[in-house]
Amino acid sequence: LSGPAILGFNQETIVSQLLNNVIFIPLFFKFKQFNIVVSNIGNKITDRFESLLIAKKGEKNYLVHQCIANNMYYLNFYKEDKINFHYEDITMDAVWKKTNILAKYDGTTLFGSNHSLVQQYQSTISCTLYN
Repeated sequence: LSGPAILGFNQETIVSQLLNNVIFIPLFFKFKQFNIVVSNIGNKITDRFESLLIAKKGEKNYLVHQCIANNMYYLNFYKEDKINFHYEDITMDAVWKKTNILAKYDGTTLFGSNHSLVQQYQSTISCTLYN
C-alpha cells in the first residue's frame, strides 16, 4: 500500500465518513495549460462563486483568485500573500480584458463557470431555507 491507500481513501466507508456533513468539495479540472480549482459555488453562478488559477502577468506567475459577488466580477492577482493587481467589472469577459493577458480565452472559461462539472453541480443544488 502507498499514498492515499495507506490512509484508507480507497475504502468507501472511510471516505463516506470523512465526507459526512461536508457541504462542498472543491472541483479540480484542467483547461489548456491551466489547472482551475472551483472553491465555492453559491446558489447561482452570479453570486458567491470562487475559483483559482495560476497565470503569468509580465515575467511573474500569480495565483489568481476569481470571485463573483453581488453580480460583480473580481480578479485578485496574488504573489505570496499580497494582492499585486485587482480588477473588477460587470462581466467575466470585461474583467479579464482589463488584465491585458490571456485575451484569446473568454472570461467564462477562465472562471471555470461553464465547465461541465460546475454545471452538473449547479443542477443538483436544491432550495434551502435561506434562498
